[in-house]
Amino acid sequence: MGGSELIRDKLIRCVYGVWDHLKNVGDHGVENYDLDWVGIVPGHRESRRLDGPYVLTENDILANRVFPDAVAYGGWPMDVHCDGGIFSKQPSVAVSYEGSYTIPYRCFYSKNIGNLMMAGRDISVSKLAMASTRVMGTCAICGQAAGTAAALSVKHSMTPAQLGKEYIQELRQTLLKEDCYIPGAVNEDPDDLARAATITASGYLKGFEPSKIISGVTRGVGEETNLWQSEDMDKEDAFLKLTFGEAKDISQVRVTFDPDLNIEIMISQTKRRLEGMVKGMPPKLVKDFRVSLMHDE
Repeated sequence: MGGSELIRDKLIRCVYGVWDHLKNVGDHGVENYDLDWVGIVPGHRESRRLDGPYVLTENDILANRVFPDAVAYGGWPMDVHCDGGIFSKQPSVAVSYEGSYTIPYRCFYSKNIGNLMMAGRDISVSKLAMASTRVMGTCAICGQAAGTAAALSVKHSMTPAQLGKEYIQELRQTLLKEDCYIPGAVNEDPDDLARAATITASGYLKGFEPSKIISGVTRGVGEETNLWQSEDMDKEDAFLKLTFGEAKDISQVRVTFDPDLNIEIMISQTKRRLEGMVKGMPPKLVKDFRVSLMHDE
């Protein structure tokens, strides 16, 4: 942590040393190229990690473990960078695996400091597990989980540890309501009136029946879908209807639209991902919709 300036100087020497070689040693086809810009702030891949009541390990990741107090998930390979970086004689390695894993709430608060929470690259994980949890997508999910837990801790006037013991299901259900995906968790919100409604539609594609919207799962898993899709996407009067057996007091309506989460939208330098990248606006977005509340006398 204290060596940032020295690391910066070494990295600058590496960059300009390579550039000098490209320009002045051999024919590398860069005679008409200029070096326009070089980043001056070194990026710390990892630093200090804080211990929580549970330390997520590489064994949990490889086993695709689903924790009862899971509030986040990951799926990135465990890529282990070699010591010494560019000067190392040993290659970096990446440990790949099938599936995804969950991250328990106990990784997001300190085991010995009552009001301290963590999110990002400092959560309670082992060194090898951090090689997977460190990426931006996973850190964003962890940040939402920790932030929501902090808000609920304030709401209930208790520490993060107490929240995990007494209100873990409220935390998980709140995250699901906000469209988080937690493997193994389903919507069980008793205030969600849609769960008890009769659901019909103007039409649907096979596998995307109206009842899918109350499956309780916020993402499609394998061949199992979790959403309704009209059979005619250009049909202006396509509708989805929820019918209740009696009058209900409606305080809010939550509608979640899926912009096709299976398409490639991510930062990458690999040719395969760049060629498959969807550029610009996702092709599947809702153009217009209307919500109507009807009451039969």
